Amino acid sequence: MLLLTGTYIWHPTPISIPGSYWFKVSGAATAQILGTILLLKSFRERDFAVGTVYSKAEILLVAIASTVLLKETPSLLAWIAIVLCMLGLIILTAKKSSQSHYSPATSTGAVRGMSSGLFFGLAAVGIRSSVTTLAASSLWHRSVFTLATMLGIQALLHGLYLFFFSADQLAKIFSNWRRCVLIGLMSVSGTTGWTVAMAMTTASRVRTLGQIEIVLAFIISTTRLKERHKAKDYLGSTLVLLGIIGVVVFG
Repeated sequence: MLLLTGTYIWHPTPISIPGSYWFKVSGAATAQILGTILLLKSFRERDFAVGTVYSKAEILLVAIASTVLLKETPSLLAWIAIVLCMLGLIILTAKKSSQSHYSPATSTGAVRGMSSGLFFGLAAVGIRSSVTTLAASSLWHRSVFTLATMLGIQALLHGLYLFFFSADQLAKIFSNWRRCVLIGLMSVSGTTGWTVAMAMTTASRVRTLGQIEIVLAFIISTTRLKERHKAKDYLGSTLVLLGIIGVVVFG
């Protein structure tokens, strides 16, 4: 809200808001909440880094949804890169059987992680559609308005849920406000970046490039959380990163 207010004080500009905007931004906000819940739950089944990678099925889902809903189709080479990225995801979500063959993991962690990717993909397409629905003189104004609207809806939904179903958690949030503020600032900074980016280019490109966080997740997982990974986890992550590079170059 401070960012939106400062933007309009610095450079007042009219903005046209069609009725469909509210449906799109509300859907995007809700999808992101559900995706985050599922991702956090998947961490309980597998470790931090691998749980994060489970959610990256959103790369393919965003590309498909962008093609169907927004008519923004990646190039052939970009589709090949997306498939390569998905191959890496399959390796990461596979487990070795007693016959020494790999079979897709059906654990709760895998299902939750990949389901979170579905909702993150829907959120990305919803935000891209919301930003492009608005009419304003500045890309920045449209992006910040969409950001403030989406986060406002999320704060309202979260606040109401906690108030009615888990009021004691509200007290814990305020008593741990220093941690909450730091996490919130990092999160809103990232969301601001990819909201603005999606106003500039397709959702599939933005979300695919954003998968660079996998590297950071493994670094944090290894150095801070002291988690150990198998060779296939690193192989899968390497394929995911190659796919990311391919989409960025050929997308």
